Amino acid sequence: MVRGLRAVAMALILLLSVWSPPAAASRGIDAVLVIDSSGSMKYNDPLKLRVPAAKLFVSLLGASDRVGVISFSDLGYPIIGLTAPQPVSDQHRLFHAIDKISSRGAHTNLYDALRSAQKMLIREGDSNRRRYIILMSDGKMDTGHKALDKSLTQRIKSQLLPQLRKQGIRVDTIAFTVNSDATLLGAVARSTLGQFRFAHTDADLHRVFTGIFESTKHPNMLVVKGGRFLVDNSVREVTVVASKSGAGVRIVLQDPHGVRYRARTAPSSMRWFASTRFDMITIVHPAPGRWAVLASSGGDKAYVLTDLKLMTDSGTADLPQDSEPVLRAWLTRAGQAITQPQVLATTRMQVMIRQPDGVTGSYQLDAPVLPVGKTAGDGIYSGRAPLWKVGLNKATFIAKGKTFERETVQYFYVNPAAVALPATPLPVAAAAPAVSTPPALLPPTAAKSPPPAVVVVHQPATKVISSGPKPLSFWVVLGIFVLLNLVGAGIIMLVIAFRKPQSEVAESGDEQKDGSGEAE
Repeated sequence: MVRGLRAVAMALILLLSVWSPPAAASRGIDAVLVIDSSGSMKYNDPLKLRVPAAKLFVSLLGASDRVGVISFSDLGYPIIGLTAPQPVSDQHRLFHAIDKISSRGAHTNLYDALRSAQKMLIREGDSNRRRYIILMSDGKMDTGHKALDKSLTQRIKSQLLPQLRKQGIRVDTIAFTVNSDATLLGAVARSTLGQFRFAHTDADLHRVFTGIFESTKHPNMLVVKGGRFLVDNSVREVTVVASKSGAGVRIVLQDPHGVRYRARTAPSSMRWFASTRFDMITIVHPAPGRWAVLASSGGDKAYVLTDLKLMTDSGTADLPQDSEPVLRAWLTRAGQAITQPQVLATTRMQVMIRQPDGVTGSYQLDAPVLPVGKTAGDGIYSGRAPLWKVGLNKATFIAKGKTFERETVQYFYVNPAAVALPATPLPVAAAAPAVSTPPALLPPTAAKSPPPAVVVVHQPATKVISSGPKPLSFWVVLGIFVLLNLVGAGIIMLVIAFRKPQSEVAESGDEQKDGSGEAE
Protein backbone atom coordinates (compact mmCIF):
# COMPACT_ATOMS: atom_id res chain seq x y z
CA MET A 1 0.00 0.00 0.00
CA VAL A 2 2.84 2.38 0.87
CA ARG A 3 4.45 1.69 -2.51
CA GLY A 4 1.13 2.46 -4.15
CA LEU A 5 0.88 5.79 -2.31
CA ARG A 6 4.42 6.64 -3.35
CA ALA A 7 3.67 5.90 -7.00
CA VAL A 8 0.54 8.04 -6.92
CA ALA A 9 2.43 10.86 -5.21
CA MET A 10 5.20 10.81 -7.80
CA ALA A 11 2.65 10.88 -10.61
CA LEU A 12 0.91 13.87 -9.06
CA ILE A 13 4.21 15.72 -8.62
CA LEU A 14 5.18 15.10 -12.23
CA LEU A 15 1.80 16.46 -13.32
CA LEU A 16 2.32 19.58 -11.20
CA SER A 17 5.77 20.10 -12.66
CA VAL A 18 4.42 20.92 -16.12
CA TRP A 19 2.71 24.06 -14.86
CA SER A 20 5.21 26.70 -16.01
CA PRO A 21 6.64 26.00 -19.46
CA PRO A 22 9.76 27.96 -20.42
CA ALA A 23 8.16 29.19 -23.65
CA ALA A 24 5.38 30.91 -21.72
CA ALA A 25 7.86 32.46 -19.32
CA SER A 26 9.61 34.27 -22.16
CA ARG A 27 6.38 35.81 -23.47
CA GLY A 28 5.34 37.67 -20.36
CA ILE A 29 2.20 37.22 -18.28
CA ASP A 30 -1.48 38.14 -18.36
CA ALA A 31 -2.71 39.05 -14.88
CA VAL A 32 -6.04 40.29 -13.55
CA LEU A 33 -6.16 42.20 -10.27
CA VAL A 34 -9.47 41.45 -8.51
CA ILE A 35 -9.81 43.82 -5.58
CA ASP A 36 -12.49 43.93 -2.88
CA SER A 37 -14.62 47.11 -2.86
CA SER A 38 -17.09 46.10 -0.16
CA GLY A 39 -18.06 48.56 2.56
CA SER A 40 -16.06 46.75 5.23
CA MET A 41 -12.87 47.92 3.52
CA LYS A 42 -13.56 51.37 4.98
CA TYR A 43 -12.54 49.95 8.36
CA ASN A 44 -9.99 47.33 7.30
CA ASP A 45 -8.16 49.57 4.81
CA PRO A 46 -9.14 53.14 5.76
CA LEU A 47 -6.19 54.68 3.88
CA LYS A 48 -6.89 52.55 0.76
CA LEU A 49 -3.34 51.23 0.82
CA ARG A 50 -4.42 48.44 -1.51
CA VAL A 51 -4.46 51.07 -4.27
CA PRO A 52 -0.74 52.08 -4.18
CA ALA A 53 0.17 48.43 -3.52
CA ALA A 54 -1.62 47.39 -6.73
CA LYS A 55 0.12 50.23 -8.57
CA LEU A 56 3.44 48.96 -7.27
CA PHE A 57 2.74 45.53 -8.78
CA VAL A 58 1.84 47.11 -12.14
CA SER A 59 4.96 49.31 -12.08
CA LEU A 60 7.27 46.35 -11.57
CA LEU A 61 5.97 44.50 -14.65
CA GLY A 62 7.58 44.83 -18.07
CA ALA A 63 6.46 45.80 -21.56
CA SER A 64 5.70 42.15 -22.44
CA ASP A 65 3.20 41.81 -19.57
CA ARG A 66 -0.47 42.80 -19.44
CA VAL A 67 -2.76 43.62 -16.53
CA GLY A 68 -6.52 43.99 -16.10
CA VAL A 69 -8.41 45.37 -13.10
CA ILE A 70 -11.74 44.21 -11.63
CA SER A 71 -13.52 45.74 -8.64
CA PHE A 72 -15.99 43.47 -6.86
CA SER A 73 -18.66 43.59 -4.20
CA ASP A 74 -22.13 42.21 -5.04
CA LEU A 75 -20.76 41.42 -8.53
CA GLY A 76 -17.46 41.65 -10.38
CA TYR A 77 -17.09 44.95 -12.26
CA PRO A 78 -14.32 45.11 -14.90
CA ILE A 79 -12.65 48.54 -14.86
CA ILE A 80 -10.00 48.02 -17.53
CA GLY A 81 -9.13 45.07 -19.75
CA LEU A 82 -5.70 43.54 -20.25
CA THR A 83 -3.29 46.40 -20.86
CA ALA A 84 0.52 46.54 -21.05
CA PRO A 85 2.06 48.83 -18.38
CA GLN A 86 4.30 50.44 -21.00
CA PRO A 87 4.42 53.01 -22.56
CA VAL A 88 3.86 55.49 -19.73
CA SER A 89 0.49 56.59 -21.16
CA ASP A 90 -0.87 53.04 -20.78
CA GLN A 91 0.57 52.78 -17.29
CA HIS A 92 -1.33 55.93 -16.37
CA ARG A 93 -4.52 54.34 -17.74
CA LEU A 94 -3.96 51.37 -15.44
CA PHE A 95 -3.27 53.67 -12.49
CA HIS A 96 -6.47 55.59 -13.22
CA ALA A 97 -8.42 52.33 -13.25
CA ILE A 98 -6.91 51.25 -9.90
CA ASP A 99 -7.84 54.65 -8.43
CA LYS A 100 -11.49 53.76 -9.05
CA ILE A 101 -11.37 51.00 -6.42
CA SER A 102 -13.89 52.04 -3.75
CA SER A 103 -15.25 50.88 -0.39
CA ARG A 104 -18.95 51.34 -1.11
CA GLY A 105 -20.16 47.83 -1.98
CA ALA A 106 -22.84 46.12 0.09
CA HIS A 107 -21.78 42.49 -0.37
CA THR A 108 -18.85 40.16 -1.16
CA ASN A 109 -19.51 37.87 -4.10
CA LEU A 110 -16.32 35.84 -4.46
CA TYR A 111 -17.85 33.62 -7.14
CA ASP A 112 -18.67 36.45 -9.53
CA ALA A 113 -15.30 38.08 -8.82
CA LEU A 114 -13.47 34.95 -9.98
CA ARG A 115 -15.90 34.33 -12.84
CA SER A 116 -15.41 37.88 -14.18
CA ALA A 117 -11.63 37.50 -14.11
CA GLN A 118 -11.88 34.14 -15.85
CA LYS A 119 -14.00 35.67 -18.62
CA MET A 120 -11.48 38.50 -19.12
CA LEU A 121 -8.55 36.09 -19.42
CA ILE A 122 -10.40 33.76 -21.80
CA ARG A 123 -11.73 36.61 -23.94
CA GLU A 124 -8.64 38.85 -24.03
CA GLY A 125 -5.78 36.64 -22.80
CA ASP A 126 -3.29 34.49 -24.65
CA SER A 127 -3.25 30.78 -23.81
CA ASN A 128 0.46 30.66 -24.72
CA ARG A 129 1.25 33.08 -21.87
CA ARG A 130 1.19 32.41 -18.16
CA ARG A 131 -2.17 33.63 -16.85
CA TYR A 132 -2.91 34.78 -13.30
CA ILE A 133 -5.79 36.00 -11.19
CA ILE A 134 -4.80 37.92 -8.06
CA LEU A 135 -7.79 38.02 -5.70
CA MET A 136 -7.85 40.08 -2.50
CA SER A 137 -10.75 40.04 -0.04
CA ASP A 138 -11.42 41.01 3.57
CA GLY A 139 -14.54 38.88 3.96
CA LYS A 140 -16.46 35.73 3.19
CA MET A 141 -19.00 34.84 0.54
CA ASP A 142 -21.87 37.20 1.31
CA THR A 143 -24.65 37.89 -1.18
CA GLY A 144 -27.22 38.65 1.51
CA HIS A 145 -28.81 35.20 1.15
CA LYS A 146 -27.34 32.27 3.08
CA ALA A 147 -28.69 29.62 0.73
CA LEU A 148 -27.19 31.41 -2.27
CA ASP A 149 -23.88 31.85 -0.43
CA LYS A 150 -23.70 28.12 0.14
CA SER A 151 -24.64 27.35 -3.45
CA LEU A 152 -22.07 29.74 -4.95
CA THR A 153 -19.33 28.47 -2.65
CA GLN A 154 -20.06 24.94 -3.84
CA ARG A 155 -19.99 26.10 -7.48
CA ILE A 156 -16.55 27.61 -6.92
CA LYS A 157 -15.24 24.29 -5.64
CA SER A 158 -17.02 21.89 -7.99
CA GLN A 159 -17.18 23.88 -11.24
CA LEU A 160 -15.05 27.01 -11.37
CA LEU A 161 -11.82 25.70 -9.88
CA PRO A 162 -11.62 22.62 -12.15
CA GLN A 163 -12.21 24.94 -15.14
CA LEU A 164 -9.46 27.34 -14.08
CA ARG A 165 -7.05 24.46 -13.51
CA LYS A 166 -7.83 22.96 -16.91
CA GLN A 167 -7.40 26.35 -18.58
CA GLY A 168 -4.00 26.83 -16.95
CA ILE A 169 -5.09 29.90 -14.97
CA ARG A 170 -3.35 30.25 -11.61
CA VAL A 171 -5.13 32.11 -8.79
CA ASP A 172 -3.12 33.84 -6.07
CA THR A 173 -5.30 34.86 -3.13
CA ILE A 174 -4.81 37.41 -0.36
CA ALA A 175 -6.76 37.24 2.89
CA PHE A 176 -6.85 40.75 4.29
CA THR A 177 -8.24 40.18 7.78
CA VAL A 178 -9.06 37.33 10.18
CA ASN A 179 -12.66 37.72 9.01
CA SER A 180 -11.65 36.55 5.54
CA ASP A 181 -12.59 33.03 4.55
CA ALA A 182 -9.00 31.80 4.71
CA THR A 183 -10.10 28.19 4.19
CA LEU A 184 -11.86 29.00 0.93
CA LEU A 185 -9.17 31.41 -0.32
CA GLY A 186 -6.49 28.84 0.49
CA ALA A 187 -8.40 26.11 -1.35
CA VAL A 188 -8.84 28.37 -4.39
CA ALA A 189 -5.10 29.01 -4.53
CA ARG A 190 -3.98 25.42 -4.04
CA SER A 191 -6.52 24.00 -6.49
CA THR A 192 -5.02 26.15 -9.25
CA LEU A 193 -1.36 25.78 -8.15
CA GLY A 194 -1.45 29.35 -6.88
CA GLN A 195 -0.33 30.81 -3.58
CA PHE A 196 -2.31 32.00 -0.57
CA ARG A 197 -1.01 34.91 1.50
CA PHE A 198 -2.30 36.65 4.59
CA ALA A 199 -1.88 40.42 4.99
CA HIS A 200 -2.10 41.06 8.72
CA THR A 201 -2.56 44.82 8.24
CA ASP A 202 -3.00 47.25 5.40
CA ALA A 203 0.67 48.22 5.89
CA ASP A 204 1.65 44.70 4.76
CA LEU A 205 -0.02 44.97 1.38
CA HIS A 206 2.96 46.29 -0.59
CA ARG A 207 5.10 43.44 0.78
CA VAL A 208 2.42 40.95 -0.27
CA PHE A 209 2.31 42.38 -3.80
CA THR A 210 6.11 42.37 -4.15
CA GLY A 211 6.00 38.71 -3.08
CA ILE A 212 3.46 37.98 -5.81
CA PHE A 213 5.64 39.82 -8.33
CA GLU A 214 8.63 37.71 -7.31
CA SER A 215 6.68 34.46 -7.61
CA THR A 216 5.29 35.31 -11.05
CA LYS A 217 8.26 37.01 -12.71
CA HIS A 218 11.30 35.62 -10.80
CA PRO A 219 13.28 38.88 -11.09
CA ASN A 220 16.94 39.33 -10.21
CA MET A 221 17.66 41.45 -7.16
CA LEU A 222 20.61 42.98 -5.41
CA VAL A 223 21.28 41.77 -1.88
CA VAL A 224 20.03 44.48 0.51
CA LYS A 225 21.50 44.29 4.01
CA GLY A 226 21.11 47.08 6.53
CA GLY A 227 19.67 49.26 3.79
CA ARG A 228 22.85 48.95 1.69
CA PHE A 229 23.34 47.23 -1.66
CA LEU A 230 26.18 46.84 -4.16
CA VAL A 231 25.69 47.99 -7.76
CA ASP A 232 28.14 46.57 -10.32
CA ASN A 233 29.00 47.62 -13.87
CA SER A 234 26.54 45.17 -15.47
CA VAL A 235 23.45 46.81 -13.87
CA ARG A 236 21.55 48.89 -16.42
CA GLU A 237 18.66 49.85 -14.13
CA VAL A 238 17.70 49.32 -10.49
CA THR A 239 14.28 49.74 -8.87
CA VAL A 240 14.32 50.19 -5.10
CA VAL A 241 11.22 49.49 -2.98
CA ALA A 242 11.77 51.02 0.46
CA SER A 243 9.32 50.44 3.32
CA LYS A 244 8.17 53.18 5.70
CA SER A 245 7.05 52.90 9.30
CA GLY A 246 4.52 55.70 8.81
CA ALA A 247 3.21 58.42 6.52
CA GLY A 248 5.54 61.05 7.98
CA VAL A 249 8.75 59.19 7.07
CA ARG A 250 10.87 60.60 4.23
CA ILE A 251 13.06 58.11 2.38
CA VAL A 252 16.58 59.25 1.45
CA LEU A 253 18.72 57.48 -1.18
CA GLN A 254 22.50 57.84 -0.99
CA ASP A 255 24.81 57.04 -3.92
CA PRO A 256 28.37 55.65 -3.67
CA HIS A 257 29.81 59.19 -3.65
CA GLY A 258 27.76 60.22 -0.62
CA VAL A 259 25.27 62.34 -2.58
CA ARG A 260 21.77 62.11 -1.09
CA TYR A 261 18.50 62.22 -3.03
CA ARG A 262 14.91 62.81 -1.92
CA ALA A 263 11.55 62.54 -3.64
CA ARG A 264 11.16 66.30 -4.12
CA THR A 265 14.71 66.89 -5.35
CA ALA A 266 15.29 63.73 -7.39
CA PRO A 267 17.00 64.31 -10.78
CA SER A 268 15.42 63.40 -14.09
CA SER A 269 17.45 60.16 -14.16
CA MET A 270 15.31 58.90 -11.23
CA ARG A 271 11.63 58.00 -11.24
CA TRP A 272 10.33 58.40 -7.67
CA PHE A 273 6.90 57.21 -6.55
CA ALA A 274 6.12 58.08 -2.92
CA SER A 275 3.24 56.66 -0.86
CA THR A 276 2.37 56.51 2.82
CA ARG A 277 3.93 53.05 3.38
CA PHE A 278 6.63 52.70 0.75
CA ASP A 279 8.64 54.57 -1.89
CA MET A 280 9.59 53.13 -5.26
CA ILE A 281 12.67 54.63 -6.91
CA THR A 282 13.98 53.65 -10.34
CA ILE A 283 17.52 54.68 -11.31
CA VAL A 284 18.69 54.32 -14.91
CA HIS A 285 22.43 53.56 -15.32
CA PRO A 286 23.21 53.80 -11.60
CA ALA A 287 26.79 54.56 -10.54
CA PRO A 288 28.70 51.40 -9.51
CA GLY A 289 29.43 51.04 -5.82
CA ARG A 290 27.61 50.87 -2.49
CA TRP A 291 24.23 52.58 -2.34
CA ALA A 292 22.20 53.10 0.82
CA VAL A 293 18.53 53.53 1.68
CA LEU A 294 18.15 55.80 4.71
CA ALA A 295 15.15 56.13 7.05
CA SER A 296 13.41 52.94 5.87
CA SER A 297 11.83 50.43 8.24
CA GLY A 298 13.65 47.48 6.64
CA GLY A 299 12.72 44.71 4.25
CA ASP A 300 13.79 46.81 1.26
CA LYS A 301 14.03 45.37 -2.27
CA ALA A 302 16.33 46.28 -5.16
CA TYR A 303 15.18 44.80 -8.48
CA VAL A 304 17.61 45.08 -11.39
CA LEU A 305 17.83 44.93 -15.15
CA THR A 306 21.26 43.48 -15.76
CA ASP A 307 23.40 41.39 -18.08
CA LEU A 308 24.72 39.40 -15.11
CA LYS A 309 21.91 37.21 -13.78
CA LEU A 310 21.40 34.55 -11.15
CA MET A 311 19.24 31.71 -12.47
CA THR A 312 17.63 28.62 -10.93
CA ASP A 313 15.24 25.87 -11.96
CA SER A 314 14.43 24.85 -8.39
CA GLY A 315 11.07 25.29 -6.71
CA THR A 316 8.87 25.04 -9.80
CA ALA A 317 6.76 22.14 -8.45
CA ASP A 318 5.22 21.00 -5.19
CA LEU A 319 7.61 18.94 -3.07
CA PRO A 320 6.97 16.26 -0.44
CA GLN A 321 7.60 16.80 3.27
CA ASP A 322 10.82 15.35 4.71
CA SER A 323 12.53 15.23 1.32
CA GLU A 324 15.93 16.74 0.51
CA PRO A 325 15.67 17.87 -3.12
CA VAL A 326 18.70 18.97 -5.12
CA LEU A 327 18.65 22.77 -5.43
CA ARG A 328 20.53 24.27 -8.38
CA ALA A 329 21.61 27.77 -9.37
CA TRP A 330 23.99 29.31 -11.89
CA LEU A 331 25.14 32.67 -13.23
CA THR A 332 24.67 33.94 -16.78
CA ARG A 333 26.07 36.91 -18.67
CA ALA A 334 24.22 38.10 -21.76
CA GLY A 335 22.22 34.85 -21.69
CA GLN A 336 25.25 32.53 -21.58
CA ALA A 337 26.18 30.43 -18.55
CA ILE A 338 29.35 31.54 -16.79
CA THR A 339 31.69 28.56 -16.67
CA GLN A 340 35.14 30.13 -16.27
CA PRO A 341 36.85 28.52 -13.24
CA GLN A 342 38.49 31.81 -12.21
CA VAL A 343 35.05 33.44 -11.82
CA LEU A 344 33.39 30.47 -10.12
CA ALA A 345 36.29 30.06 -7.69
CA THR A 346 35.61 33.51 -6.20
CA THR A 347 31.82 33.21 -6.13
CA ARG A 348 29.91 31.79 -3.17
CA MET A 349 26.35 30.52 -3.53
CA GLN A 350 23.82 29.84 -0.79
CA VAL A 351 20.09 29.32 -0.40
CA MET A 352 17.96 30.46 2.52
CA ILE A 353 14.76 28.47 3.15
CA ARG A 354 12.08 30.38 5.06
CA GLN A 355 9.47 27.94 6.35
CA PRO A 356 5.77 28.72 6.88
CA ASP A 357 6.33 29.37 10.60
CA GLY A 358 9.05 31.93 9.86
CA VAL A 359 12.02 29.73 10.86
CA THR A 360 14.88 30.19 8.39
CA GLY A 361 17.75 27.85 7.54
CA SER A 362 20.75 28.78 5.38
CA TYR A 363 22.61 26.23 3.24
CA GLN A 364 25.75 26.54 1.14
CA LEU A 365 25.58 25.19 -2.42
CA ASP A 366 28.57 23.25 -3.70
CA ALA A 367 30.69 24.84 -6.41
CA PRO A 368 30.62 23.18 -9.85
CA VAL A 369 32.91 20.18 -10.18
CA LEU A 370 35.45 20.55 -12.98
CA PRO A 371 35.47 17.39 -15.14
CA VAL A 372 38.81 15.63 -15.52
CA GLY A 373 40.75 17.01 -18.49
CA LYS A 374 38.34 19.92 -18.99
CA THR A 375 39.05 23.63 -18.60
CA ALA A 376 35.43 24.48 -17.72
CA GLY A 377 32.35 22.74 -16.37
CA ASP A 378 28.62 23.48 -16.60
CA GLY A 379 28.70 26.30 -14.04
CA ILE A 380 25.92 24.80 -11.89
CA TYR A 381 26.08 25.14 -8.11
CA SER A 382 24.02 22.50 -6.31
CA GLY A 383 23.21 21.02 -2.93
CA ARG A 384 20.40 19.60 -0.83
CA ALA A 385 18.19 21.27 1.75
CA PRO A 386 15.72 19.41 4.03
CA LEU A 387 12.04 20.34 3.79
CA TRP A 388 10.31 19.74 7.12
CA LYS A 389 7.35 22.11 7.32
CA VAL A 390 4.15 21.77 5.31
CA GLY A 391 2.94 24.91 3.53
CA LEU A 392 4.35 27.78 1.48
CA ASN A 393 8.16 27.90 1.67
CA LYS A 394 10.39 30.69 0.35
CA ALA A 395 13.80 29.90 -1.14
CA THR A 396 16.16 32.86 -1.55
CA PHE A 397 19.21 32.11 -3.71
CA ILE A 398 22.17 34.43 -3.08
CA ALA A 399 25.37 34.70 -5.13
CA LYS A 400 28.29 36.79 -3.87
CA GLY A 401 31.42 37.50 -5.91
CA LYS A 402 34.26 39.96 -5.48
CA THR A 403 32.49 42.79 -7.32
CA PHE A 404 28.85 41.75 -7.48
CA GLU A 405 25.94 40.34 -5.50
CA ARG A 406 22.75 38.79 -6.85
CA GLU A 407 19.57 37.39 -5.35
CA THR A 408 16.51 35.63 -6.72
CA VAL A 409 13.50 34.10 -4.98
CA GLN A 410 11.38 31.01 -5.56
CA TYR A 411 8.21 30.08 -3.66
CA PHE A 412 7.00 26.49 -3.47
CA TYR A 413 4.62 24.33 -1.47
CA VAL A 414 5.65 21.39 0.67
CA ASN A 415 2.94 18.74 0.85
CA PRO A 416 2.34 16.39 3.83
CA ALA A 417 4.37 13.18 3.85
CA ALA A 418 1.15 11.15 3.77
CA VAL A 419 0.23 12.83 0.48
CA ALA A 420 3.60 12.83 -1.25
CA LEU A 421 6.25 10.37 -0.11
CA PRO A 422 8.51 9.26 -2.99
CA ALA A 423 10.97 6.43 -2.49
CA THR A 424 13.84 8.86 -3.11
CA PRO A 425 14.00 12.68 -2.91
CA LEU A 426 12.37 14.28 -5.93
CA PRO A 427 15.09 15.34 -8.39
CA VAL A 428 14.87 18.96 -9.47
CA ALA A 429 15.21 17.80 -13.06
CA ALA A 430 11.64 16.45 -12.84
CA ALA A 431 10.30 20.00 -12.57
CA ALA A 432 9.78 22.16 -15.63
CA PRO A 433 12.34 24.96 -15.28
CA ALA A 434 11.08 28.53 -15.10
CA VAL A 435 14.22 29.62 -16.95
CA SER A 436 16.45 28.07 -19.57
CA THR A 437 18.93 25.47 -18.32
CA PRO A 438 22.52 26.72 -18.73
CA PRO A 439 24.30 25.37 -21.79
CA ALA A 440 27.43 23.29 -21.51
CA LEU A 441 30.66 24.88 -22.74
CA LEU A 442 30.95 24.19 -26.46
CA PRO A 443 33.23 25.34 -29.27
CA PRO A 444 31.95 28.54 -30.97
CA THR A 445 30.84 26.61 -34.05
CA ALA A 446 29.06 23.87 -32.13
CA ALA A 447 25.35 23.86 -31.45
CA LYS A 448 24.23 24.84 -27.97
CA SER A 449 22.58 22.16 -25.86
CA PRO A 450 21.45 22.06 -22.23
CA PRO A 451 23.43 20.11 -19.63
CA PRO A 452 22.26 16.65 -18.61
CA ALA A 453 19.05 16.72 -16.59
CA VAL A 454 20.52 14.42 -13.93
CA VAL A 455 22.98 16.19 -11.66
CA VAL A 456 25.87 14.37 -9.96
CA VAL A 457 24.65 13.46 -6.48
CA HIS A 458 26.16 15.74 -3.84
CA GLN A 459 26.39 15.36 -0.12
CA PRO A 460 23.82 17.42 1.80
CA ALA A 461 24.62 21.11 1.58
CA THR A 462 26.54 22.54 4.50
CA LYS A 463 24.04 24.03 6.91
CA VAL A 464 24.97 27.46 8.22
CA ILE A 465 21.98 28.30 10.38
CA SER A 466 20.11 25.51 12.11
CA SER A 467 16.38 25.51 11.68
CA GLY A 468 15.72 23.24 14.68
CA PRO A 469 15.53 19.49 15.29
CA LYS A 470 13.89 17.43 12.62
CA PRO A 471 10.50 16.09 13.72
CA LEU A 472 9.47 12.47 13.27
CA SER A 473 7.31 11.90 10.21
CA PHE A 474 3.84 10.38 10.36
CA TRP A 475 5.08 7.08 8.86
CA VAL A 476 7.86 6.70 11.44
CA VAL A 477 5.41 7.25 14.31
CA LEU A 478 2.93 4.81 12.73
CA GLY A 479 5.68 2.19 12.28
CA ILE A 480 6.73 2.47 15.92
CA PHE A 481 3.10 2.16 17.03
CA VAL A 482 2.53 -0.98 14.92
CA LEU A 483 5.82 -2.51 16.06
CA LEU A 484 4.98 -2.03 19.74
CA ASN A 485 1.56 -3.61 19.21
CA LEU A 486 3.09 -6.60 17.44
CA VAL A 487 5.62 -7.09 20.24
CA GLY A 488 2.85 -6.88 22.84
CA ALA A 489 0.69 -9.35 20.95
CA GLY A 490 3.64 -11.75 20.64
CA ILE A 491 4.30 -11.68 24.38
CA ILE A 492 0.64 -12.40 25.14
CA MET A 493 0.62 -15.33 22.70
CA LEU A 494 3.77 -16.78 24.29
CA VAL A 495 2.21 -16.55 27.77
CA ILE A 496 -0.94 -18.30 26.55
CA ALA A 497 1.09 -20.98 24.79
CA PHE A 498 3.20 -21.57 27.92
CA ARG A 499 0.24 -21.79 30.29
CA LYS A 500 -1.74 -24.19 28.13
CA PRO A 501 0.51 -27.28 28.61
CA GLN A 502 0.67 -26.61 32.35
CA SER A 503 -3.10 -26.57 32.58
CA GLU A 504 -3.31 -29.81 30.57
CA VAL A 505 -0.87 -31.51 32.99
CA ALA A 506 -2.90 -30.33 35.94
CA GLU A 507 -6.12 -31.65 34.40
CA SER A 508 -4.45 -35.02 33.69
CA GLY A 509 -3.33 -35.30 37.30
CA ASP A 510 -6.82 -34.63 38.54
CA GLU A 511 -8.20 -37.33 36.25
CA GLN A 512 -5.67 -39.87 37.61
CA LYS A 513 -6.62 -39.06 41.19
CA ASP A 514 -10.28 -39.44 40.35
CA GLY A 515 -9.61 -42.78 38.65
CA SER A 516 -7.68 -44.25 41.61
CA GLY A 517 -10.44 -43.27 43.98
CA GLU A 518 -13.02 -45.13 41.95
CA ALA A 519 -10.84 -48.30 41.95
CA GLU A 520 -10.84 -48.36 45.71
